[in-house]
Amino acid sequence: MIFSPGRRGGNEGSMNVTWLTARYFGKDLCATTQIELSLGLVRCGVNLTVYSPGKFPASEVQHISIPRSKIKGRQSASIVKNLKPYLKKINQSDCVLLDWKLSSLIPKITTKLVLIDRGPPADRGLLSMLQMRVWKRGWKSVKHGCVVSEQHKKFVESSIPNKSRTIAVLPAGVNTQLFQKATRKGPIRLVYQGRIDSHRGIGRIIQLFESLNHKSPDGFELYFHGKGNMVDEIEEMNLNNVKVTRYLEQAVLANRLTNYDIGLLPMPKSKIWTLASPLKRSEYLGSGLLILGIRHEGHQIEGRGSDNYCKLYPENEFLHRAKEWLESLRREDVDLLQEKARAYAVKHLDWNHSVERLLEIISS
Repeated sequence: MIFSPGRRGGNEGSMNVTWLTARYFGKDLCATTQIELSLGLVRCGVNLTVYSPGKFPASEVQHISIPRSKIKGRQSASIVKNLKPYLKKINQSDCVLLDWKLSSLIPKITTKLVLIDRGPPADRGLLSMLQMRVWKRGWKSVKHGCVVSEQHKKFVESSIPNKSRTIAVLPAGVNTQLFQKATRKGPIRLVYQGRIDSHRGIGRIIQLFESLNHKSPDGFELYFHGKGNMVDEIEEMNLNNVKVTRYLEQAVLANRLTNYDIGLLPMPKSKIWTLASPLKRSEYLGSGLLILGIRHEGHQIEGRGSDNYCKLYPENEFLHRAKEWLESLRREDVDLLQEKARAYAVKHLDWNHSVERLLEIISS
């Protein structure tokens, strides 16, 4: 899909788009979404320039590195300050994509503006209160924006009503060329990828694994990939058939996932997770993994028959119902369901779908 014409320079027939973000490329584990959307825009013929801290990992995207303070609570303000010398050039774009953390720049943007909201403030205490003021100010000031889920969209609309505003839903997707399904054999292997933090329900995973009957015909193994405040604790438990690695590059992770059977979504039913569109969910399904997790809006997927390969249970029932389901599984059952999980991802979760929605709101 190619959009035209470019009104303010650049390659003839292309749109010039600028993305201003607080993401620190090279250090931020949540940067995958922005990288994939950026590359998708470029593949569709957009002239894209990204301004952010760090170094963008792909040469296809023009990137201008912006210095950032090391002091938490001052980082977004320092990026805003260091972006101001570029405003004249930024305003020559056909459209500016702006992360909500940088919303104090909105009065300075004179071209079309789209607010990018990958999730409302998640920090706690005073910092969260200050961030919420920035988040609300951003949404009050724009006519176009993007969120990650329908639940997230409803939250924005109820928090800052504006009937004339356009909001597009850009869920986390998966690169279905990179994340592939392979034939598995041996024990049933469970995996969790992402931040290994206590508030994400990691303890519940350990408790479930310890409760399983490991003498069942197929047996079980559990893998963690990531970093967080529970990594050392899990390693010190020295549990049989439990393995932990630190953060893995995306290509390495994609290769690892071809060996597993079930992806875990233990995050509890709280605002931050019910509004989310977890990247790991899409990557699990793209790799042909079944899903096992806590039932709430942020984890659910739509689609006929999805309950067969996406098992979500209420928190107070999770341990015993998940145990029953896992111990009832046999390798032949898993193989059949994995085909359906992969087919769903290819049809509904490829990044191209989110890129097309983003292009629509940019060019409308």
